[in-house]
Amino acid sequence: MTYEFFFISKEDAKDGTKLGYSFAKAHQNEWVSKSGNEVMNDVVADGQTGVVFVVHDGIVYQLYKKYVEIDNNKVIVLCTESTYGSDTKVF
Repeated sequence: MTYEFFFISKEDAKDGTKLGYSFAKAHQNEWVSKSGNEVMNDVVADGQTGVVFVVHDGIVYQLYKKYVEIDNNKVIVLCTESTYGSDTKVF
């Protein structure tokens, strides 16, 4: 199983039309691909959206939605940039 992460900025997340599969698919060249392993499987498959956080390029994101492309054996994970002050405050 391959996991494709699509990271959505705070600005894009304000537009509801950018929070779904169609927008993610249109930006497929921005996906970050990770092969499945035990940790990844636990975090993505069992992780609750809005509760699990990932860090990419020093920015904290929360899992927002997951889509399964059955024909391609992929899980597409949409992640929105965290707005929690504890994640975004610069010290």
